[in-house]
Parts: sequence; structure tokens; C-alpha cells
Amino acid sequence: MYLGKEVEADDRWEIERDFETLVRASEISGDKERLKKVQEFAKKQKEAMDKVLDTEYLKSIGIGRD
Repeated sequence: MYLGKEVEADDRWEIERDFETLVRASEISGDKERLKKVQEFAKKQKEAMDKVLDTEYLKSIGIGRD
């Protein structure tokens, strides 16, 4: 249910997804244990991305360029 002005079907889908995302974020931020797990996961993902973006690391595993 959308209470705002009329929107196109594509916009409606995006707005509904955004709303669901906000609801989920609110639920996660209210649950300390769940939030801690998400933060730990995000930290591991960041570490993995840092490796992917590190040219020297890529060279060390044989996929980087000189």
C-alpha cells in the first residue's frame, strides 16, 4: 500500500523495496545480537574487498599486472 501520489509501476516497485529495506534495517538496529553479527560480517567483507583492491596482493596470487 502506497499512500503518496500516484507513481509508475517501476517506481512503485523501487519504493516498496526501499521501504522493506528500511523496515529490515530498523529491526536489525534494534536487536543487538543481530546487529553485532551483521557488523562482523561487514568487517570480513571489507577485509576481503581490501585484498581484491590491493594490487600487490593480486600479484602475489598470480592475477595482478605489472
